[in-house]
Amino acid sequence: MAGIGFELKKIYRKESISRGMLGVVYSSVVTVGPMLMVIAAILLLYFFLGMTKVSYADRELLSSTILYTFIFSVILTAPFNVVFSRYLADKFYTEEYSNILASYYTGNSICCILATVLFLPVGWSLRVRGGIDIPFILAAYVQWISLVILFFAITYLHATKDYKIIALFFFIGMFVCFLSAFAFY
Repeated sequence: MAGIGFELKKIYRKESISRGMLGVVYSSVVTVGPMLMVIAAILLLYFFLGMTKVSYADRELLSSTILYTFIFSVILTAPFNVVFSRYLADKFYTEEYSNILASYYTGNSICCILATVLFLPVGWSLRVRGGIDIPFILAAYVQWISLVILFFAITYLHATKDYKIIALFFFIGMFVCFLSAFAFY
């Protein structure tokens, strides 16, 4: 996140109210913007896809699944992100870029294998104890793995220090998600 500080220094070089507002907007968009876009997309999908007409138990199941896949994907990837971000910092400092992509694939593979192993008892419990349909369990698994990959990849994306592009692609992703939800609905 150090790149944000450098960008903010450029913005704040000229002292004015408009530059101050630009700095606030820029820092808000690149730091919490992607998270706000995901929340907004989920809320809009709930509204436009008629989730208010679905039974309370089904709504709670969907909400809980979304919440827990987000929480546990962050918890799973956090220790790996600490180690790999230190590795990235060391590689950038020594200007040795050859093994960065290999470290991404290795870390991502480890996280995905661990996530799959952790999902197996949860998926089994959802099916056997909860009586949840297999397509829902598979969708929950795809969401879980996707979030694990995303939260691990964020460390490598932030290494590029191109926060505007990252936020833009989050926006494009949420827009595509919204359109594809309507197409499949």
